[in-house]
Amino acid sequence: MAASSYDAIPDFGLLYDSVPLYAARQDVAFYVEEAKAARGTLLEVGCGTGRILLPIARAGIPITGIDGSKQMLERCRAKLQGERVELVQHDMRDFDLGAKFDLIIAPFRVIQHLATLDDQLRFLETVVRHLAPGGRPPGPEEDGPEPSGRDVLGALGVLVSSAIIFLFLSNIAYALAASVAAAGAAAGSTGAGAVAAG
Repeated sequence: MAASSYDAIPDFGLLYDSVPLYAARQDVAFYVEEAKAARGTLLEVGCGTGRILLPIARAGIPITGIDGSKQMLERCRAKLQGERVELVQHDMRDFDLGAKFDLIIAPFRVIQHLATLDDQLRFLETVVRHLAPGGRPPGPEEDGPEPSGRDVLGALGVLVSSAIIFLFLSNIAYALAASVAAAGAAAGSTGAGAVAAG
């Protein structure tokens, strides 16, 4: 497995845990409630330092977490206090845990790390392979039949589509900023007026 880019930054897990906006996110209770409702096995893809995984585990729910970063997993492991947690280093695009899960979550921008369509499809295929019969992505429970793997793939596809749109818009903004900067630099070297971004 290729090393995570997070592992190239010393103490990245500490840095991640120190970002006030991450600590103040209001999504933890949602995932804990979804985990309780699942009443089964749970997998968090991209568990990092345990921002979501640890509150779920501390609610008495066994959970498996995977992450590509050895450093992030080590920081998560150091926070454990006897909870039933299995932490495994894996690439989220292609892993085989030899288990099926009733609920698989990938919170807070995990999918945005998948920059290509091929990576996104590999991730979705891997998740669907690990979903237990009757398993589901997080969301409100409804009366009616349990979602199929195709339903889950569709729901996850919406999440990936959102990430793709975000990445696409981010790339456009970056390209525009780079063009403005290049135009400004060219104008500065020719004595022409500066280009202002609005």
